[in-house]
Amino acid sequence: VWTSSACFWQTSEPGTSSILAGHDCYRAPTVAEPSYTVEVGHHCNGQSLEQGLEDGTPFPWAPGAAGVAGCEAKCDASPSCNSFVWTSSACFWQTSEPGTSSILAGHDCYRAPTVAEPSYTVEVGHHCNGQSLEQGLEDGTPFPWAPGAAGVAGCEAKCDASPSCNSFVWTSSAC
Repeated sequence: VWTSSACFWQTSEPGTSSILAGHDCYRAPTVAEPSYTVEVGHHCNGQSLEQGLEDGTPFPWAPGAAGVAGCEAKCDASPSCNSFVWTSSACFWQTSEPGTSSILAGHDCYRAPTVAEPSYTVEVGHHCNGQSLEQGLEDGTPFPWAPGAAGVAGCEAKCDASPSCNSFVWTSSAC
């Protein structure tokens, strides 16, 4: 007899659920990656990261053929970088806030995207149809899993951390 709330890991596609009382289908968000905003002819005002990035990338850094995309990738991987100034061949790491740039010819201010985390969609009273991940998740979390006090948020965090999980069925009914 199952008497605890639990999540049952799934891989499923939107629109593939079926009505089933006591089950709620939670689907992970699918969102396109936001892009950097660019202020052409502007210098990002703020704190220069003259010590370079955490991975040892210097200030300034010339990305070679990788160009601006190389700078974006390096800034994305750094906890302290949220913007950089691009000057035709090098990026200068920054922490700055939107609206703090100043006009400066030959400088382009690139700001990392800031977006709120998208949330799961919930189909109340539905079972997610698809493949059950009965082997559990890659980190060893079993199928089903009772998250205890973490509840649904615990299931979302586990599913987010798993490459194979994109949905789960939540049930709090005894069976």
